[in-house]
Amino acid sequence: RIRIWSVCAAGCVIIFSLLLVVRSHRRKLRVARKNIELLRRMEQLEKTAADNRRMQVKVDRMDLLNVLKKFSGSEKAPLPENYSVWEKVTTAVDDAYPDFKVVLAAHADDLADADIRLLYLLKMGLLKAEAARLMDVNRSTVTRQLKCLVGKIPELSELLSQP
Repeated sequence: RIRIWSVCAAGCVIIFSLLLVVRSHRRKLRVARKNIELLRRMEQLEKTAADNRRMQVKVDRMDLLNVLKKFSGSEKAPLPENYSVWEKVTTAVDDAYPDFKVVLAAHADDLADADIRLLYLLKMGLLKAEAARLMDVNRSTVTRQLKCLVGKIPELSELLSQP
């Protein structure tokens, strides 16, 4: 009899231990699910923030064209080199695309001011023709200049094509 009771007691202890282990694993699983959900939410928020920054660049592009209309009465007039809009352009692009600034900074010795302005305008989403108008050069000059820049800095083609 004592043996039967001790076997039953040992069985109960084992079952109780297993139940505790299962309960503990369920708790850990719930915590892990919550953590995964939080990570997904964070990723969504980061993606939304990045999308918002990119949208701001598009809005800034329209602002730039509107400023040109006010400044000269036409979108077709070139932007003066010392005009404060260049600062606005670079700030908007740097905020939306930090990697772009890093690549340009790494190759700063190879880039002239006109090269940097062209790259920022193109990264903003302006067409080559629009950038040419703003810089008061021919479209073919912009195309040639861009080919030379991509030859010097191969990662530019990828950076300029990213949305």
